[in-house]
Amino acid sequence: MGPNAIWVSSLVCITSFILIGVSFSFLLLLPDKFIGLTVTKPFTDWNTISSIIKDVNGYNLTNNTMEMVDVSFSNENRTGQAVLLQRLLDVASCTAPTIVPWVVPGNRTPACGCITRTYLDFINATWTNSLNISMSIREKYADQMIDCLRFQPIWVVESCGDKCLIHPIWVAFYSNCVLFLLTMGYVINYQHHIFGGFWVRMFTVV
Repeated sequence: MGPNAIWVSSLVCITSFILIGVSFSFLLLLPDKFIGLTVTKPFTDWNTISSIIKDVNGYNLTNNTMEMVDVSFSNENRTGQAVLLQRLLDVASCTAPTIVPWVVPGNRTPACGCITRTYLDFINATWTNSLNISMSIREKYADQMIDCLRFQPIWVVESCGDKCLIHPIWVAFYSNCVLFLLTMGYVINYQHHIFGGFWVRMFTVV
């Protein structure tokens, strides 16, 4: 093995050893700076969406408009008047914040669009008798909400709780320890005529 490789390995070994000390110092200074990991999964709770429609035996026409613009994202001020649609899209996570400027909750995904269309059909079918909606009509549009599951849903980002907390400095500390041991073993293995057989057996990484 060439001397250049030994010098590079030695330099990496010393650097990683210094970084171990730095990482350990930060661990003492910032012991509770954990990062929570998240999981992403498609929305699947269509029974709740269906139940919302099924439970609406009456509604206020003033608070349930036909305009999608009256629905806001969850990080915006709730000034709209489409109360029922807002609730439906909230449950379906269609109102989760987005950075796409031309997207609104009602057309964010095909499933969100289906929910909005079903809501509009429900309002059109019941606005003349909005205070006493029959169960048959409610069940009809509740079933239509279930049919929306065939469309592409929104992807829901959820935290997986305390079990998924990770300290980034621990990752750096562990990585530097591994790098230090590997390079130390490499250097000692190829410089055994200096350190002797005992130290080779003690430090060589197989």
